[in-house]
Amino acid sequence: MSANLQLERKVRWILALIIVMALSVPILAVRSYIASVREKKVLHSPSSSDERLVAIDGQLMLIDPAHVGGAMAAWAKSNKQRTLSFELSDRSFAPNSVAPSAITETRVREIVQVAKANPMLVVHIVLPAHFPSSVMQRLEENRATRLRGELLTNGLSPPHVIIGGEQRDFPNGKGELVVLLSKQLATT
Repeated sequence: MSANLQLERKVRWILALIIVMALSVPILAVRSYIASVREKKVLHSPSSSDERLVAIDGQLMLIDPAHVGGAMAAWAKSNKQRTLSFELSDRSFAPNSVAPSAITETRVREIVQVAKANPMLVVHIVLPAHFPSSVMQRLEENRATRLRGELLTNGLSPPHVIIGGEQRDFPNGKGELVVLLSKQLATT
């Protein structure tokens, strides 16, 4: 009798283990599927980036997006300031798209206007060093290419518009595209 009881216990444990394994496989498969769908479809994420932030020679300041063009023009006339940069977050483009928003189109025109008046100006489109996913990386790279195309179409020459990755000279801390304008100063 005790041998039958031990056999029943072993059978129950084996059946319980089989049931747990049988339930775990579909649950893990569904979890994996959801994770892959999120990576493929969720491109637009809320950003903490403040598009009013402009950095001139590394010093941050708040400038209303409508007045960035004036700040760029004043910076270009300065003999001391070498770089001006600002970020382009997800809000700078149509959701999950490479199409620039209205304010980004305005900034492109302002950049072109300043660059045409200053032949020593170089526009760097700086990609972040790290991306949350391969899908986001492709989107940001395509946005950078589109932005470069817009600048070239509006009259800048190819050597004056450079797409590059984050470097120590041009840090990109928040993981957004950064447009950095740099100029060579006349040596006296």
